[in-house]
Order: sequence, then structure tokens, then C-alpha cells
Amino acid sequence: MGNKKVLIIEDEPLIAEMLKEYFELVDQEIELIMAENLKEARKRLAEIEFDACICDSRLPDGSISELFEKGIFHCPVIITTGYPDDPLLKTVRDKPDLKVQIMGKPYQPADLYQRLKTLIEEN
Repeated sequence: MGNKKVLIIEDEPLIAEMLKEYFELVDQEIELIMAENLKEARKRLAEIEFDACICDSRLPDGSISELFEKGIFHCPVIITTGYPDDPLLKTVRDKPDLKVQIMGKPYQPADLYQRLKTLIEEN
């Protein structure tokens, strides 16, 4: 796959750490950059060109849909959520210019990794 930069926006430290450890074990060519909230995510997205993003749908400072409204994503996005029927996610999923996938929680890291890998390869 080559070296790829992936932003993970996740406010739960245990989930963030689990994803980091899993990805380091299965794929040394993915560089993970972490953000705990929308403010950090905006900063990272402005500084770095990512190959993909994995985002929790609800963060301490708002919903991930705010980042879509501002048009700052320029890569495929996987949104992880415990609320797959959230109406905000429907508007995000229908963005014609971006590949966006919704993945329900709980999920297995291996399933998330496989989906990420496919998304990056298709892009």
C-alpha cells in the first residue's frame, strides 16, 4: 500500500490506543495521527494531507458533520458511530465529492482496518 497518513479523530482514549496498537501490529506503512476533538482535527487537516480519516461521529466539542459542512475533508472518511440512524450522518453520507462510509459501533479493529485498506486502494 505504500506509506499512508491516516487521521483518527477519537475522544475515547481506550479506543484510540487500541486502534493505534492494532494498526502498528498489522501495517507498518500506515502512519496514524491522532486528534481528540474537532479543534485538533481542524488543525491537523489544515497542516497535513491525509490519505484517509477515521472519525467518531460525536466528539466533546460537537458532531463530525461540522467538519463536512466546512468542507475541510479532502480524502475518504470512515465515520464510526453508535448512532447509525442519526439524520446528520445521512447528509454527510450523501456528499458527492467524497467517499464516506458509516461503520456502526462496536466494531472489530480488523474489520475497520480492512475497510480502511479498501477505501485507500480505491481512492
